[in-house]
Amino acid sequence: MKTNNKVLSLKEVSYTDLEGNNVKINFDTKEFANALFVNAQSIDMDDFARKIHKEGKAEINDIVESELLQILPQLYKYRVVQAIKETINK
Repeated sequence: MKTNNKVLSLKEVSYTDLEGNNVKINFDTKEFANALFVNAQSIDMDDFARKIHKEGKAEINDIVESELLQILPQLYKYRVVQAIKETINK
């Protein structure tokens, strides 16, 4: 059951560098989705990964958000993880 309407769009992930510039992070959407799919611990994450793979964005419910925040540090460096978190919380 979905409890919020947050959407992760990989085209919107960015961070602010030390000079104050907005730096976009370019993802290989299919690679990102496959990594999530391989590490999925729930049907919700499985569905999320499939949608990211197909469309490059997907709605995030509480289960997916929690699982995503556990998986990301295993896949990416700190700055990328923080940028994804900020994108989710927009």
